[in-house]
Amino acid sequence: MFDTETLTNQLSGKVALYAGFDAGSDKVKISRPLVHLSDAHKLLRPDIINALGPYVEGVSPQPYDADATYNQFELVNDSDVVYQSVTPENSGHALSDATYWQKTTVLSAWYSQIERGAIAKLSLALAGTPSGVAVLSRQAIFNREGNLQGAIGKNGRFLGWRIRIQKTGVLFNIARSGLQLTGPAANVPIYLFHSSSAVPVAVAYLTGTTSGRTIWADSPNFLLKQSDGYYLLGYFESDLPVGVQAVGSERSFATASCSSCQGADYALAANRQKYVTIEPVYVDDADTPGVMDWADENSVALQTWGLNLIIEVHCDRTKLLANTLLYMIACDVLEELSTSDRLNGISAQLRNSAYIALYGQANSKVTDGALSTVRNNALAELKGAMASTDCGKVEAPRRGIRFESMFD
Repeated sequence: MFDTETLTNQLSGKVALYAGFDAGSDKVKISRPLVHLSDAHKLLRPDIINALGPYVEGVSPQPYDADATYNQFELVNDSDVVYQSVTPENSGHALSDATYWQKTTVLSAWYSQIERGAIAKLSLALAGTPSGVAVLSRQAIFNREGNLQGAIGKNGRFLGWRIRIQKTGVLFNIARSGLQLTGPAANVPIYLFHSSSAVPVAVAYLTGTTSGRTIWADSPNFLLKQSDGYYLLGYFESDLPVGVQAVGSERSFATASCSSCQGADYALAANRQKYVTIEPVYVDDADTPGVMDWADENSVALQTWGLNLIIEVHCDRTKLLANTLLYMIACDVLEELSTSDRLNGISAQLRNSAYIALYGQANSKVTDGALSTVRNNALAELKGAMASTDCGKVEAPRRGIRFESMFD
């Protein structure tokens, strides 16, 4: 089943307030929007939102006080720049520290609040609904650990796997990350990069007290097939504890001609080969842990570098989820507009139009065109799709959603 945190990570920024909102000064955290709010209804245009939405010109958050404690999402002002607290109980951290503070605007904060509320309601609506039938059930990359004689001498390198997702329409999930080490370790980072960025997509930290065994950590990272580039998962040798080495093994990542030679690993590779290809790589003189500051990696044929993963594959329902979220956000915004207390020349007419768009005509029994009805139908379709294993089926767009703007 879905939870609010999972949906938030998957859907935040997928429904943009309007075109340009994701690239201009209103940006908070937009991850390539799939749709814009006006795709749901023509009333949700920027000019109407400006007329009936929050009166941002008259709102000025309190000046930042370094000695105060701020709640998550609370706003402060510093030299006419608005910041939003990223964490709860935020105190004593400089506004320049992106771990605790994020530049925003009053309009961004208003819309983000509506987005968070809609995602929370979507999570509740999906309670008890399976998050999708796995088309590849959870399995390891390799079935067994390496021999301790395969301990790898440390030479200041980055050691990892180049991962390419082979199929569109699926979510490739790295559920757990593991690294076999000769000794105990604490908070050893395993980085997941995409080749388009020098900073990691995610980091898993491994801690264990055993020697010679694989240390595991949960790392729920959903990977999608990108139009270009690849993922890179691995570690920097300089992050390993003093006197502790990774334990590698020469093994094939693909289905070779000799299935009996590979044993159980052959079956694992056969199961995953249509979804992903994995290639071991290394980078010499990787001097800056946590930063992918090189142009390319060197490939090798057979070397695990001590790494292992637990993976699974589900159908990608991001488009259908985003479609449902679009109408949930649109209904919440129309509710705000229909009850707006803004006073201007067109406010009364627009408030009535927003109410009709949301609920339909009061004197009519036909409400199929009402956005609240469209929202309910979209949610019902979403619930029905969760039980399907047909990853190739493209969900039908509703009311003009521009699917050509989506990735892949």
